[in-house]
Amino acid sequence: MRHFGYVSGADICDRNMQLLALSDAGCGQVYSDASGRHGRDELFNNMAPGDTLTIWRLDKFASSVEDLVGLLKTMKQREVSFYTLQEKLDPGSIEPPQFSALVAAVAEIEKSLEV
Repeated sequence: MRHFGYVSGADICDRNMQLLALSDAGCGQVYSDASGRHGRDELFNNMAPGDTLTIWRLDKFASSVEDLVGLLKTMKQREVSFYTLQEKLDPGSIEPPQFSALVAAVAEIEKSLEV
């Protein structure tokens, strides 16, 4: 079981702050993106059942609620644990119906904000 981290952001200071926090959280290997999602794609190609992924914040990981839902489904199918440091979100600790309802509610809010 490996503990991965993921860092994203255009600002080097922001990425360094995330990297330090993920290192403190016990991440043995951290993937990074300054732009695009190539590092995230590589990370997903290397994760296996039993691994854990920790990120700094949801908005650094997914570009939309739809993107987040797809990533969470992929991790669930691959039996990868997931945790966010800022939101202290551990989807594995929320029962599936409540988590699905939460994601659906956030998706509706996101849709209402798009004009």
